[in-house]
Amino acid sequence: MDFSLPSTILNDKLVSLELIEKLKKSIEEQNHCLTIEYATIGITEVKMSVARLDLLDIRAHAYSMHGNFESALEDAEQMIEYGPTLAAGYLCKGNLFSMYGYQNDAMRAYESGINAIQQEDNEGIDRLLVAKVIALSLNERQVDFMAMLPTEVTNDIIVRLSQEAKSKCAMVSKAWRSQVLHCSDAWTNLVVTTEDKEKIDHLIGVTSYIAKHIKNLTINIKSEKARTWIERLNYGTLTQLKSFELTARSIQCSQSYTEATLVLWQARSTLTTVKIDQALSDGQETITLAQLLSWCNNITDLMYTTNFAMVINAGDFSSLDTSHPVSNMELEAREITGADISEMLKRCKQLRRLKINGCDETVLDSISNDAPGLQILMYNASHTAAQLKKEDFGEAPGLRKIDGNTKTIAAATRLLSLIYKNRKTLERVCLSLESVTDAQLKHLYPSYPQFRIENMTGLIAYRMPSIESLALQWIRNSTALTELSVGNVPDLNALVKTLMGVSPLEIFRLARLFANQEATGEPLIRLFDRYAKLSDTRPEVLTTITLWNCAEVNDSVLASLSNIKTLKSVHFGHLSAITVSGLSKFLESIRNRLTHITLDAMNIVSGKILEILARSTTLKNVTFQLLKSISGPEVRFMVDDLNHRLDTLTLNDCSSFTEEDLSYIRDKVKRVTIKNK
Repeated sequence: MDFSLPSTILNDKLVSLELIEKLKKSIEEQNHCLTIEYATIGITEVKMSVARLDLLDIRAHAYSMHGNFESALEDAEQMIEYGPTLAAGYLCKGNLFSMYGYQNDAMRAYESGINAIQQEDNEGIDRLLVAKVIALSLNERQVDFMAMLPTEVTNDIIVRLSQEAKSKCAMVSKAWRSQVLHCSDAWTNLVVTTEDKEKIDHLIGVTSYIAKHIKNLTINIKSEKARTWIERLNYGTLTQLKSFELTARSIQCSQSYTEATLVLWQARSTLTTVKIDQALSDGQETITLAQLLSWCNNITDLMYTTNFAMVINAGDFSSLDTSHPVSNMELEAREITGADISEMLKRCKQLRRLKINGCDETVLDSISNDAPGLQILMYNASHTAAQLKKEDFGEAPGLRKIDGNTKTIAAATRLLSLIYKNRKTLERVCLSLESVTDAQLKHLYPSYPQFRIENMTGLIAYRMPSIESLALQWIRNSTALTELSVGNVPDLNALVKTLMGVSPLEIFRLARLFANQEATGEPLIRLFDRYAKLSDTRPEVLTTITLWNCAEVNDSVLASLSNIKTLKSVHFGHLSAITVSGLSKFLESIRNRLTHITLDAMNIVSGKILEILARSTTLKNVTFQLLKSISGPEVRFMVDDLNHRLDTLTLNDCSSFTEEDLSYIRDKVKRVTIKNK
């Protein structure tokens, strides 16, 4: 397509020839992101020039074609403000409304222009009149697509609408209302989050009709409307409700407790997943844990949170069926003791996964004595472990995965005892013994003869000083270890010596070595050289490496690491001893087998590093965090050269990116995540 820019732009001396050519090319190629970028530069350059109107018009059109209606409308308003007696701004505004189907708004915009522009501007008035007639014609030719299209096509459209839009559609006519309310797929997943009175009223108006379609329901509204909406929900029949979540914001509302219990009671036979977060004030009624389990005797997944001690919220479990089907449970309270949950555990014999936060050490005794079928335990853990699929549950009783965080010697003693009891079945151990020293634990070791976890495939110990000798013993005696994550390692030589004597790892994460160690990378070079030789013939050798805040990691270590032919996932952070040259050589060496990379707080990362990544033929996932030296254009260059091969790009607290940068990047990458503090 051959396109000619308006003469006002071509003849404006403030607009460079280079920019004119770039703008012309981007318009011809219909590259709206670049058109927006170049028009923005031109608008900045010309400032008060007549060409500003045409540049704003070009940018508004590009915004609208890119789906950014609000920004396009802002440009049209700027045009009107800059030239209130000229037709251009009113035409631009009306055309935008017309393009998006708002013909009445378009006609009003054209009429405003007719009344505002100079009467001697016959050409401008004629253009506005013609545009108004076209908008009127389009408005009169509106088609009721629900009446014209096949039902399955109409339903597919309805499903894609927002909840607010669906509720509004139900108010248009009887035919539309019937179509919307009978589209069961449109109401399968319902999330109520808005605090807008009008939007909630729209939803309340259809609630009793759609209740029978709802399978997954989340209520997260704080106003008194929460009670009204839940009350209206109970007028319907919740015959298919499988999942119900009530957030702390909703439960705080006066009388929401009563209405929520009615929902739970009405759907008690179909509910399989319930999530209740009760941030309550003193004296407020509460839904107890025992009530939930007693009412909903088909629940398999339960998440229960309270800001009080569990002794207040646990309830009476004496009437609970001894074979309750709940298999996955997450509990969090200000305080949880073993006595609070012991009776529950005895009755929930199908429980396989338990995450429990806010508990003291007596909880471990109850778990050991009363939950023989438990396979995943997270004790005061700060993160969520991967779920086990039902078909993956082991037949033999005993824990398979344990994630424990303790702060006292009493808790550490009980946790180690639980690990020892399950040493035959444990496959993954994540341990953090805060404020507990190896010296304090030494007197416990005689109690654990032959403390081997032979089937352990993964060990995570980010507070190594407390259990160093025990962890090294587990590593030496495991025949299946493939994943190791360690932090605060007091003796790197001892760790590497142990690893040299066992089968190679597939995943290795090393973080925060002790500062008083001599900063030398020699032990790591020995280990990586061994892995490099093994990688010639063994595909399972190191595939993923994480090095974080390690002064020992220098250019020589990276050079050794680059020789491992199986390495494809790399995560570096706070590595102060490596240079631009060292990192460049490393990435250049592995770029065509690299699939995942994370660079965190690495000040040496700049455009040169991104150029190397851009030449990768295998890269799929990129995370940049706290990188202040990279720019929007440099990231755009990288994703351009990767040519839509990138699956995910995450930018956390990096340099500021313009909206144009982000729009361009999102066009090139399947999933983009931006997080800034």
